[in-house]
Amino acid sequence: MNSGYQLMEHLAQITAFKDTRLLELTLLKTLQTLFKPDSLLLVKLNMNNQPLFLLRYDPDANLLKNDDPTQLCNNTQALIIDALNKKYLTAVTPQKNGYISIFPVLNLFDMNCCFILKSANALSADDINLTGDFLAIYRNFCLLIEDVQTDQLTGLLNRKTFEKNFQHINEEHSCQSKSNNQRATTPTESNGYWMAVIDIDDFKRVNDTFGHVYGDEVLILLARLMKSCFRTNDQLYRFGGEEFVVITKCQNLDNAHFVFERLRQTIEVYNFPQIGRVTVSIGVVQLQTGTLATALFDQADQALYHVKEHGKNQVEFYQELVNSELIKPVTTPSGKIEIF
Repeated sequence: MNSGYQLMEHLAQITAFKDTRLLELTLLKTLQTLFKPDSLLLVKLNMNNQPLFLLRYDPDANLLKNDDPTQLCNNTQALIIDALNKKYLTAVTPQKNGYISIFPVLNLFDMNCCFILKSANALSADDINLTGDFLAIYRNFCLLIEDVQTDQLTGLLNRKTFEKNFQHINEEHSCQSKSNNQRATTPTESNGYWMAVIDIDDFKRVNDTFGHVYGDEVLILLARLMKSCFRTNDQLYRFGGEEFVVITKCQNLDNAHFVFERLRQTIEVYNFPQIGRVTVSIGVVQLQTGTLATALFDQADQALYHVKEHGKNQVEFYQELVNSELIKPVTTPSGKIEIF
């Protein structure tokens, strides 16, 4: 098999997926195959270049492992900043036991990314150019995926991507529970995922009174307020109309109360141009291992319906309402495959 055919085969593999996580995995597998480095990392940073994610490629298992980004040593962080300042140029730096090559990908999904190769030998000029070409293709393809996965009006994720992302979270949550040798999480346990269904109160009145142009502006501004209240790695969706969904990780129940109450208050005090005051009703539920997306959504939606029927502009938690016998529990079937 000649090298040209191999490159075309790797390129076909990279562009075969419409899932950014699989795309990252395939790209790192390609770089591992081409250069056989001692280690291969993907670091994701916010726009202030603070590390948010550290993904380590395991060639034996062909998977990405999540590591703590604070594990990066100060020297490596300095090399990353240097590479980012040089934009698309790579920083190839001799180290005590070899070389570190850093390839930045700038402003991708409101983050900067760096691919870090540690190897015994320095990459050649041809290797550097080849890697740069692969990363350019990766970046362009990621932007195409983003265009398909995001709501065109608000820039949030769209409903179409919810099921796939939810499945990834559910699998991660299940693996974490098994590794800790624990049963499925309960609302009192820490570091759980929480899902909220958010609905703008009396949005029809906004459209009827001020017109759809101002209604769209409310949706856009509310999406910005949501982004300001959550972290880069939290998942924010527009489900359609005036309905939004958030999936976030909270330390415990009290922290979840704080996070969603902060969102409600932030929206309540904001002065929307021409409109003035806008409020939202929020229903929240904690992810239980193995629960299907539709079941979890129904639970959060049940809590939201209770808010709508009891004054609006509030945050209610499904399990608390059930425990207080204010609502009846929703059946929660389990499974792995579901079309949302």
